[in-house]
Amino acid sequence: MTSSRQQAAEINFKPADKKLKGQKYNILVYIDTNGSITPMDAISDKRIHSTKLSTRIGEIERKCGLAFKHERESNGDSSYMRYSFADGHGVFDYLPGC
Repeated sequence: MTSSRQQAAEINFKPADKKLKGQKYNILVYIDTNGSITPMDAISDKRIHSTKLSTRIGEIERKCGLAFKHERESNGDSSYMRYSFADGHGVFDYLPGC
């Protein structure tokens, strides 16, 4: 189920050149809507394969020429990465080079 805030973000967030599609697009929309993404967030979203999250983040970074903020977190039993936009950047900074 998609929240109304996420639906609004998807309506307002449309790349002009349509080059960014699928999971990479969904990742950017998710981060724009929620501030960050983790593999567990990707599992709950259903449009992003959590096992491919780090791969897709790397592809976006290489294609767009702008890095994400990578933060390692731990819940006691395991550790994981939390990805967010680099300081001072927003979703549209990741689109022009894509």
